[in-house]
Amino acid sequence: MAIDAKAVVFVGLPEIAKIVGLTRTRIHEIADNADSALRVLGKNDAVIGGRPAWLLSPLLARLVAAGYEPRDAVVAALREKRSVPAGSIPVGIAEAAEILRTSVETTRSRVEAGTSAAVLFKFGRDRALDLNELVAKAAERGHSIDHQAAQKWRQINSGGTAKLGVVASVRLVCGTTDDDQDIALREAVRLLQSPELLNAALSTLGLRVVATTVESIEPLPI
Repeated sequence: MAIDAKAVVFVGLPEIAKIVGLTRTRIHEIADNADSALRVLGKNDAVIGGRPAWLLSPLLARLVAAGYEPRDAVVAALREKRSVPAGSIPVGIAEAAEILRTSVETTRSRVEAGTSAAVLFKFGRDRALDLNELVAKAAERGHSIDHQAAQKWRQINSGGTAKLGVVASVRLVCGTTDDDQDIALREAVRLLQSPELLNAALSTLGLRVVATTVESIEPLPI
């Protein structure tokens, strides 16, 4: 199958064992051997649900260099099931709970109810969520967010693709009548607090809004 250059795949030790035809016991032995792990697997690119995860493409190159023969059918199946847009920053339920300052149970229930970020892919018994969408959805619903925790996991799970953040101050000026003033103000706040709407406009520039904050809003003469 064709490989989408704009997609990435994250795999854990069980998937790596299947890729090279090893038992889970043997792949864990390799991972537990520091010298071997550094040579063959390399440093993990993310932590999902407390478990290490690697980006598939660079991992395959290291496996081949180490003399392993990846199973094409297994690799193709993983690309089919787990391809996510490049730049996705996956976090498991445990990491998401830390970011949302809530329990694992509450976070899991929000995911199951569809009131949190959508599931990117299954990671063993865990589910991976996109960190940016998680923060955006939480901000939209007024849920608590630990921005320090979010930044920590953004750095840990970026897979080496983390980008610097740009903080933009936007002054929104709208012409309206006195009768429509309250409606206009409410709609302006809704726009500024809806990253999905802003992302649609900014996507052509390769930009993505992680979070927004409305510091003040007031009517001004035009």
